[in-house]
Amino acid sequence: MTNHLNSFLNRIGRNYIKDWYSIRDIQDWMLEEIYRKRKTFPIWRKKVLFSFTSWIKNKAKKGPSDDIAGFSEYFYRKMDWLFRYYFQKMFNGFNENQLQLVGIEGHAKSQFSDLFFEYKYHLTEMEIASFKHFKEEFEHPDHYHRIISYIFNLVIMVFGKLIKDILKKDIQITMLCAEVKITYTGEEYIHFIIVSRKLDVAFLKTYLYSLIYHFAEVFPNVNKGLLAQLKQKNDEIYPIALAEYPKSRRTISTVLFTLQKKCQLLEEITPVLDILNFIASRVEDSIYDTIPIVQEIIEEKIILNKDPELIDDIVEIFEFLNSNASLFSTFQANNRANMQRQYQLFFFYAQYFCFGGLENMENSTTFNFPAIIQQTIEIEQFSERFPTITMETFTNFIFQGLSLPTSKAMDIMFHYIYGQTVKEVNETFFECFLHSLNIKFHSKLQEIRDRNPRFRIDFDEIVHIILVILFNLTDKIFLAKKPEDVQDNFRDKISRYTPQKITLRVLELNIFKDIPLSDNNWQDYFLSRNKKFVRHFFQRYFEIPDSYFFSNKRLLKINIMYERGLLPSAKFLEEWIIAFLLQKFYIFQKEVTDSLPKHYETQDITEKLHSLFLKDIKDEQIQKDLKEIVEFFAKIW
Repeated sequence: MTNHLNSFLNRIGRNYIKDWYSIRDIQDWMLEEIYRKRKTFPIWRKKVLFSFTSWIKNKAKKGPSDDIAGFSEYFYRKMDWLFRYYFQKMFNGFNENQLQLVGIEGHAKSQFSDLFFEYKYHLTEMEIASFKHFKEEFEHPDHYHRIISYIFNLVIMVFGKLIKDILKKDIQITMLCAEVKITYTGEEYIHFIIVSRKLDVAFLKTYLYSLIYHFAEVFPNVNKGLLAQLKQKNDEIYPIALAEYPKSRRTISTVLFTLQKKCQLLEEITPVLDILNFIASRVEDSIYDTIPIVQEIIEEKIILNKDPELIDDIVEIFEFLNSNASLFSTFQANNRANMQRQYQLFFFYAQYFCFGGLENMENSTTFNFPAIIQQTIEIEQFSERFPTITMETFTNFIFQGLSLPTSKAMDIMFHYIYGQTVKEVNETFFECFLHSLNIKFHSKLQEIRDRNPRFRIDFDEIVHIILVILFNLTDKIFLAKKPEDVQDNFRDKISRYTPQKITLRVLELNIFKDIPLSDNNWQDYFLSRNKKFVRHFFQRYFEIPDSYFFSNKRLLKINIMYERGLLPSAKFLEEWIIAFLLQKFYIFQKEVTDSLPKHYETQDITEKLHSLFLKDIKDEQIQKDLKEIVEFFAKIW
């Protein structure tokens, strides 16, 4: 098996290492490899088709049955057998005997139910060595745990595509989430969930057109006929939303359960942050106060013995998550595809966390672990290495930097200081932010257990409780027999919360299954996932630059953040702010200052910065913009 795995990885490395982030290209190659199996593939195909048609015929003999419901029950019974046979015959890089089915969840006889298949694959030392060798041989930048989860995702994507094509059904089989874990004895395994569900093609296609319409509105001089055509397609979403509204309690339960499974497998709260903010912010738009409703839900649905201390503890946890979800969403609102928004994001979080200087940061409630600030300053020996440097210039930079032109010149300056692009720095920020938040959440649970012996709620249980609260919040403000019945729950009944828009907000909750991201970013994410289609749609009118889309690399990084878990090597936000964000700027500042005469003038700073930033730059526009940046630094120095 290991020889097959090595061969498979080497072929990917030789042919696709540069296209690593274009997973669909590798998927197409893998499908072609399977189609070439002229003996085993036709046999497997016949087995799958015969198994399914036989199942449906037997179901029909027992009475009429919904086709999708029959399909769900079929998969509930046969999925593990299909996947193992595929593992063994179609993809023989891994050993089927090392694959452990942990459990199956979902209502097989309900057409509204998704099915969740939880697995563990126990990795051998030789398999781990193969992945480590692949990383070294092809100089892959990611941790080998990321490579393992990527390969398993690829294998499952191909399995899902094959099943969909063979059965000719609108169903989706994907890897919901995965994480490589280590047992207390040092053995490694990948823990993952496969989900199968009905693919709502009509809704997803209509919603894509709705996003394209709002996307087109921002372009100058867009053809009016095109906009009218898109407006018509955009309006098709409302009948769908109205038709789905009566089923909302069941579909929302499935969405929340999906996120619960992610959280519990990853042992992280990250997957629920965006939907928590989505729902809680709508509650704030209502006539109700959030916390009293939350208390009421806890008393009636969760803590039935009305223990006031337990209720207060759960409210405290909800408030902690709600405030952090709101902050996370605020940052995510600027995590868009274009560079201007990326720089806005950088300056925004730098201002938020670095306001008031080091002394204020060490005592700031904006950090989850402020003590790490001083510890990192001492570890990095700031007082010895930067004795004459204060935060004044850095503070001026982060509070005035947005006045600079967002151009190639800005990229050059930023890369010189930080050695990375602003997108790369922002990706690391989110990783560190979420690491600190998740560690704090776990420690907060332990603090409450220590002070209240009756609080015996573990992580999995508290995740379930939070989602029960979210379901009941949604139910109270959004759901009734018809949307007109809940319109009076909202302050703005004329524009934002009409019956039509209420049904759309409820329908949009389904998107959290498909887009693991804040609703502020749905447009950029979904259009980027369908970039070829979007570009083809507009090609008669204009060409859309790459800057309007997330790259394949960024799409994968987004998915990893929500679906692959944080690596053990992730840094605390507090450490990163000092050791990277501030220290890199101090190093740059020291480089400039050390080269200046003892009694320097503004012109001396200008000349030094000119030599750093404009070296080997030939483009006149970039030179002009860089000179503006040099003048900016000379003024704030």
